[in-house]
Amino acid sequence: MTFRVLCYREIAVPLAAKLNSACEIFAFNNYDERSISALVSDCDVLVSWLATKKIIENGKNLKFIQCWGVGINEIDLSFAYQRGIKVSNLAGFNSAAVADYTLSAMLLLTTRLHAFDRELRQDSRKLPIRVINRLLGNNSYGFPKDSSFENKELA
Repeated sequence: MTFRVLCYREIAVPLAAKLNSACEIFAFNNYDERSISALVSDCDVLVSWLATKKIIENGKNLKFIQCWGVGINEIDLSFAYQRGIKVSNLAGFNSAAVADYTLSAMLLLTTRLHAFDRELRQDSRKLPIRVINRLLGNNSYGFPKDSSFENKELA
């Protein structure tokens, strides 16, 4: 049995490579209700983050909707379930990347690295001594510890 799958043109080729000859792939060009509705009528599977009531109604053979993202707020879930159509998303797909970003952002904000980066990108001759001291490990490398020197800038 061959399934007919409708998806966005950008993922049609990689999807076809993954599914081999198990199904026929059809693609829509624009993410709008009209474009998808026009092509979904004979398809068994819809791979999209958009599935309105009109799209689902036009999918007479539709059995499954795969949202190729995490959110399903653009899919009419209640109408899909009334029609007996299963809906799935990619929950957890990007959880490692989100965790990496969150920890990195916490470290960035805790150490104020973004502020030091901004100051470093400015003209280095005007770089405040306090920034140099901070970056070199609190007055290491021969910088004086005199507080009157700390607010001056390099010439």
